[in-house]
This record gives sequence, structure tokens and C-alpha cells, in this order.
Amino acid sequence: MQNKKPLFIIGAVLFVLVVGLFYMLQPSDDFANGPDLESIDKQEQQMLDSMSEEERKKLKDEALLMFDQPGYLSFEEIMAGARNGKVKLVSELWKLRRRCPPDLSPEECNLRIKIFLREKFNPGGEKLARLFAYYVRYEKHMQQEQPPEDLTPEEQYKWVKEQRRKIMGEEAAHLIYGY
Repeated sequence: MQNKKPLFIIGAVLFVLVVGLFYMLQPSDDFANGPDLESIDKQEQQMLDSMSEEERKKLKDEALLMFDQPGYLSFEEIMAGARNGKVKLVSELWKLRRRCPPDLSPEECNLRIKIFLREKFNPGGEKLARLFAYYVRYEKHMQQEQPPEDLTPEEQYKWVKEQRRKIMGEEAAHLIYGY
């Protein structure tokens, strides 16, 4: 019996170390290395602050009605699919955008999408909304920036990828674009 006690302790310590390493090596989902989204958040918050509580509730209900449908993956399934390339987040974001009525401005549509993501995929919805905000920021950046004209197609592709990582950070760019 006494010979088994040290083996049990060693086994328990090894188990704790393996579990600890597993969690430490998992990629984070909070995009700590990504660029700050404070300016986007301020703009969104100003829109929401200008509304009454009733208007905000109506906006939330409208967003859920506009985008919600049966068959959505869970937050965990979406993130796992984005990591392994089975879920193309850019395509999914554009599917949501196409559901916005034509009379909405792009900013109004984007706000509704963020609200939907936060509400539908809670508690991970904030992370999806943040990925969407990175994509919107990148989209606006690319409307203003053009690659130098003397680049080969391969160099242009590399330049575009560098812009993504500059705007979004490495992890968010990988999740959104898959490469």
C-alpha cells in the first residue's frame, strides 16, 4: 500500500501538469494582441446613447428578427470551424449583411449585426462581434489604401495579408480569413 502512495502522488502531479499545459497552449479568443477597437466602440456607443431604452430594445428585437433563423452553429462550433477552415467567417458575415434592408445605411446594418451576434451567441457573442468589428475596420482601411502599382500579383497578395494583420492582428486575421 505504501509503494502505491508515491505513484499516486506522481500520477496526480503529472495529470495536473498535462491539464495545465493543455489550457496554457490553447489559442486565446480575446484577441489580446489585436489592435484596439476603442474608436469603433465609441462610435457605436454614441449611436446607442442617443436612443431611449425603448428604442434600444426595439433595435435588439429588430436585429434578432432580421438575422435569427434555425440551424445556427453554437459559438464553440463556429470558433472551431473558423480555426480548422470549415467555417468561412467572411462569407457568413456577408450572408448576414445581405439580410439588411436596402434602406439601412452600412453603419446601421453593422450595428444590428453586432447586436445580433452578442445576443444570439452569448456568452461568446462579444468575441464574434469583435471579429466583425475588425473586419469592418479592415474593409474601411482597404477602401482608402491601394497596394503599390509595381508589385507582382504574389507581392500584392502578401501586401494584402500584411494589411489584414496590421488592422486585425494575427489571430483575428487567421480566424476571419483562415490563412
